[in-house]
Parts: sequence; structure tokens; C-alpha cells
Amino acid sequence: MPGVKPYEELGYWRDIGTLEAYWQSHMDLLGESPRFDLDNRYWPIRAGRHNGPPARIIGGEVDNAQIAEGSLIKRATIRSSILGRSVWVNEGAVIEDSIVMDNTTVGKGARLRRAIIDRFNIVPADAEMGWDPAEDRKRYHVEPSGLVVVPRGGRREFLSGLEEF
Repeated sequence: MPGVKPYEELGYWRDIGTLEAYWQSHMDLLGESPRFDLDNRYWPIRAGRHNGPPARIIGGEVDNAQIAEGSLIKRATIRSSILGRSVWVNEGAVIEDSIVMDNTTVGKGARLRRAIIDRFNIVPADAEMGWDPAEDRKRYHVEPSGLVVVPRGGRREFLSGLEEF
């Protein structure tokens, strides 16, 4: 049951009616003492199966992250972020305080901070999100808090980006 561990809330609930609240609810899953602990054996999470390989990390730095099945991290840095299924992160990329959803490829040297990247996207090599609000507003939706949001991408674009690996 929730609230068994001293740092857990008794009955975790969040209204995720805004993008900022959606992002914050995901950040609540991270850290040594998360507000909602997915590892609580008294409150099991039963997720659907993913018919893919386990996540694989080839070098790089990963700290305080959840990385789903089928993901491949190749000499990149991931901090305080959640990566969905089959997220591929190329060399030199940096992802901080972000949510990257399923079937997304992050190009070499790309830098993401406080971003939500929806499914089936390709983040180009050397792209930057979350570092310069004025530039971000030219290309993406930016919340008043500075959170950068990229809507769902096209499957054709996703397939064309697979050769980066």
C-alpha cells in the first residue's frame, strides 16, 4: 500500500490537467525517496509487456533515470529523466529533467533540458531545447514555466532517422 515508506505520500494523486503538472508527476517518480515509489512491493505496478530487448547502455553517464525496454543509450548523459520504450540516444547527447516518449531518436550532441518529447520524434544532431527560451519559442511550444514541448512526430520521420545508430 502507498505510504508504507516514510517518504511516500499516503495515497498519491495528481491532477495532470496541465503540461507542467504532467511533467511534475513524472519527476515525482525519480530520486532515492520518490513521492510515488514504483518499487513499493505492497503497491505493485502491473504494466503491459513490450516485445523488445532490454534497455542497453554503452558508455556515458546515467543518474536518477528510468529507462524503458528497447532503449539504447550510446555514450550520452541522462540525468533526472524518464525515457520510454525504444528511445535511442546518440553519442554526446545530454538529457536533463526531461520526458522522452516511445520510439524517439535523439541525435548526436543534442541537448534537452526540461522538455517533453512526444512519441515518434527525431531530435536532430546538435539540437538544443530548454537552454534558450527565445530560440525555443521560435521552434517549439514553450510553457510559461520554460518547459519545452514537442508534439507527436511522424512515423516516416522516425524510420528515416534510424541510420544514425
